[in-house]
Amino acid sequence: MNRFTYEELFVGQTAEFSREITNEMMDKFCEISGDVNPLHKEESFAKDKGYPGRVVYGMLTSAMYSCLGGYTYPGKIVFYKVFILIFSPQCLLVIR
Repeated sequence: MNRFTYEELFVGQTAEFSREITNEMMDKFCEISGDVNPLHKEESFAKDKGYPGRVVYGMLTSAMYSCLGGYTYPGKIVFYKVFILIFSPQCLLVIR
């Protein structure tokens, strides 16, 4: 984990990492999210709709920003953020 101080950050500074999205990640995301859209789950369905194969969940790619902002860059200072709502494991979420 990077440990930049606030003073070390500047406008225009960048950071990056790469990660391969695997079928296993897709299957786990499906299980967690409950999104069973065949475009994400079925190779043949996606191809029939004109895609080269399964389409990666948009929210799965968006989740990578959590790693970029919380671990890769800027790192430890992100943990000083105050959250309005904090959820713990075993909590019941009602999505409306």
